[in-house]
Amino acid sequence: MRWRDGKLYTGGKDGIVKVWNTQSFSAESQIDFSGVLIRAIDVYNGQALVGLRNGTINVVDLASGGQRQIMESHSDGETWGITIVDADTIVTSGDDNRIKAWSVSSRTCMGRGTICNEDRKVKRGGASTLSKMADSKCSRALAYNKFNGHIAVGHNDGTLTIRASWNDLDNVIAQANNSREWIEDMEYSPDGSKLAVGSHDNNVYVYSTDSYKLLGTCKRNNSFITSVDWSADGSYIRTVSGSYELLFFNGNTFA
Repeated sequence: MRWRDGKLYTGGKDGIVKVWNTQSFSAESQIDFSGVLIRAIDVYNGQALVGLRNGTINVVDLASGGQRQIMESHSDGETWGITIVDADTIVTSGDDNRIKAWSVSSRTCMGRGTICNEDRKVKRGGASTLSKMADSKCSRALAYNKFNGHIAVGHNDGTLTIRASWNDLDNVIAQANNSREWIEDMEYSPDGSKLAVGSHDNNVYVYSTDSYKLLGTCKRNNSFITSVDWSADGSYIRTVSGSYELLFFNGNTFA
């Protein structure tokens, strides 16, 4: 809440900011934020600055009630996934069921997507999180293919989804469910023809990027995969696991 110039401004769990007359103790007006919990309010020069639980900050013109969003962010649990598209564009994901594309220079969000519309839990459990979202709605890893623009999304329930591009993040063009546990790291091959997906079930799954058909599995790690990458010519896959192993696999036979 905030007191300013004889009026009291309050906001709460109902997502409504109310303006109170402190003489009559009656609400003069209210501003609706569609049920999103209000976390902070400040008022100055006829405008209110309102911070919401979903990570956004809005400027409100108190005379007209008009709203303008000036900041947004991930807001539930942690932010895990990040991939670089180009010198000015990055894509992030996390525990809040959201994928976001950002402009580095303007520090603004340029694209948005939903991780999953289904609530799926896994028996073995995904990575620990403070989020109340289902495992399927939390993303742990992202990868960008510079040759076709695809964005790969690794979910906390082991699902892999492929998005058409950073500015079409809700367009799921492929899905794979080979991983039995959550995905922590992924990397496209240097020529963009393959995608290596590191899972916490100790395996690396390699897919073709023309159809996202499973080409093979790197199986010799003794613990969960924490990092995976390719040699510059794409002939080898390198992995690091929870058992502190550094292993190398053939990039074509996956042995």
